[in-house]
Amino acid sequence: YFFHTEPTGEPVLYLDGKLIKRDGYLTDLITDDAVQFITRKRKSPFFLYVAYTAPHSPYQGPDDPHERPLPQDSERWNQSKGTRETYVAMVERMDEGVAKILRALDTAGVASDTVVVFTSDNGATRSGICGALRGFKGSTYEGGIRVPALVRWPGKLLAGTSSEQVSITMDFTVSFGALAGTALPPGRAFDGMDILGHLAAGRAPVPRTLCWRMRRGDRTKWAALDGAMKLVRERTGEREEAHLFDLANDPDESSDIKEMRGETLEKLKAALAAWEQRVKPMR
Repeated sequence: YFFHTEPTGEPVLYLDGKLIKRDGYLTDLITDDAVQFITRKRKSPFFLYVAYTAPHSPYQGPDDPHERPLPQDSERWNQSKGTRETYVAMVERMDEGVAKILRALDTAGVASDTVVVFTSDNGATRSGICGALRGFKGSTYEGGIRVPALVRWPGKLLAGTSSEQVSITMDFTVSFGALAGTALPPGRAFDGMDILGHLAAGRAPVPRTLCWRMRRGDRTKWAALDGAMKLVRERTGEREEAHLFDLANDPDESSDIKEMRGETLEKLKAALAAWEQRVKPMR
């Protein structure tokens, strides 16, 4: 976070495709560039994607010692061994950065005409907290795939509004395309639904079946969700297991009900198999 390198020492900070060197805590550098982008004079709308790395490893808070780059064997690189205090410090500095970005929108006079979305790409690591949810990052249990999603859309969404509509991150792509009036090439379509348009229109939740896949080495993890029914499947080499949960009554996925709901289990397996044919793995 201070020397902007991989564990091997390889520098990884780029601007416009060119390797650069900057002093400072990475979270702050990302915030500063975002604020500068927002306050830039422009005549057309903008899209800004602020991809904070915090609280990803290596676990370094803004006030941690940083006389030299972390050695490759430092435990701070381990996603499951960061201290809670460091994790909290990293998240708090990111929160401060988000506040600066929101103030920059106010200063630029565009806050009332800007949609702001805050979300995450996965659940917490073992250094963080997933509450009562089972599993962590890298898992297809709820602790791995259920994430915060906050939206500010002045004049469209009332403050404090919440929705039970099940959603997935790619839905935001559909919404951003709709807001920008994007025309896709012939024969192409977005995945997902216009979740922001759905919420702004005040529509009732609609049923959806969603699927996930995570592959690493000879291990693959899947999940399929239909209403409150969720299939969790995992294969390691030749060994495979499957579990069924009712999230409405068992949100922490502690009671496997596949023996009692065999028909539901087979229905979700079929849905997952059909999805696998449409969404081919990249590796």
